Amino acid sequence: MFNIMKKVFTVFISLLLICCTDDVNAGPQQPGDGVEKMKPVIENEVYETLNYHSVDVTVKGISSLILKGSADNVIVNSTVNLEGEDAWLFFTNVDIDQFRESGLANKIRIDSANLKEGENVDIIGYYHGCYIKPRVEDYIPLYVYKENDDTAYPVSLDKIYAGSEIPAGDNAISSIMLKRGHMLVMADNADGTGNSKVFVAEKNNLKIALDSDLKNKVSFLRTVPWNYVNKKGIGGAFPKRKEVGIAWHYRWGVFDDDATTFEHDYVPMFWSKATEEVIDKVFQKKLTNHVLSFNEPDGKEQANLTPEEALNRYPAILKLGLRTGSPACKEGQWKNWLAKFMEGCKQKNYRVDFIAIHWYDWGNWGNTQNPSPEDIDAMVNRLKNDIDNCYAKYGLPIWITEFNANTNRDTETQIRFLEKALPMLESHPHVERYAYFQPSKGTGDFLDDKGNLTEVAKTYGKVYSSPSYKQ
Repeated sequence: MFNIMKKVFTVFISLLLICCTDDVNAGPQQPGDGVEKMKPVIENEVYETLNYHSVDVTVKGISSLILKGSADNVIVNSTVNLEGEDAWLFFTNVDIDQFRESGLANKIRIDSANLKEGENVDIIGYYHGCYIKPRVEDYIPLYVYKENDDTAYPVSLDKIYAGSEIPAGDNAISSIMLKRGHMLVMADNADGTGNSKVFVAEKNNLKIALDSDLKNKVSFLRTVPWNYVNKKGIGGAFPKRKEVGIAWHYRWGVFDDDATTFEHDYVPMFWSKATEEVIDKVFQKKLTNHVLSFNEPDGKEQANLTPEEALNRYPAILKLGLRTGSPACKEGQWKNWLAKFMEGCKQKNYRVDFIAIHWYDWGNWGNTQNPSPEDIDAMVNRLKNDIDNCYAKYGLPIWITEFNANTNRDTETQIRFLEKALPMLESHPHVERYAYFQPSKGTGDFLDDKGNLTEVAKTYGKVYSSPSYKQ
């Protein structure tokens, strides 16, 4: 009996080895060897993966496919077909220029047709990458709902609705569905003032029931595209933005020749005026979703406004239905002038979305007159303490719209300061954006006399910038 069992076991092992040997010799079957590619479907979801190899994927419904690979390996022997206006494709590590140069466009279909930039898709910046968005006329980014009514009332993009113009009716909205990639501003007054809130659908669709401040009280709304922007910016119209990693900029006013593009964010500033003409100029900048209000109103040589005068002009800016910054005071004046302005906003129920401040280390310079201080860490800590104290007072995100190591300090100090200040600003949870301002005495310029990047500019460009807005 034992010998019989031994023979059976031996035969079994032999057959098993033969099967295993056959599998190894055959090798894995690949697409093109008579085996069809995998054809997954992503529908009504956010799906993230590194890349696709030998896969034909379809994206449909309100979906975001997020690919994290580099241009040379993110889509290999594969295709991605986007079906419908809400199927978007994101590349986190392929920027717009890399996308155009890589041939990736040949691996993407739009409703089974070839991708044609500017015709059936737009290619738009997404932090350090880009995303592919089907181009559709009369796109609907928002649906609003009334209580005890299942009707989805569509709201068009980039139009200001007030009172009876609101699709669901005045004072009738109880809930919303905002599609990802868009921002919504709602208010209970038809001019955008009063109880007012900003909703951002950054990565996922936003479905919410309104709270008691706005439920059945909405008399104003506007929906605009959301811009995926990193923290690092500059004050002024600097030409070599990409070379130093500048994701956004502003100038001291509203200019006809300046606008947000699919690759770069421009933030208008009202400086001192908020006339109908200036308001209309900003409204015509269709990709804009943030604005800065008044520049150093506490300075006679700048906007030169009292808090009361600024409060009188501020409501005109709120009529735009955009995310709006506080007046940017001189260094430290967020404790005084801005405190009066913010108290007035609280009393009048005016929305302020973020605080703009300036910092040049004037306090230390006034005490020491030292053009080349050794303790750079102390300087950075003074900046950090100013940010922390400002946030503690107002509880709002901070934009540093002007800063450097002080115009009286030498170039080496400017470089050493940036080397330590930028990582702090990037990691600081309450700093939403920052914009370097080149010192008036030329010690921290970004370009030399020949138009080449200086060491200051190269130092600014070395630091990897992180997303500005965090939900």
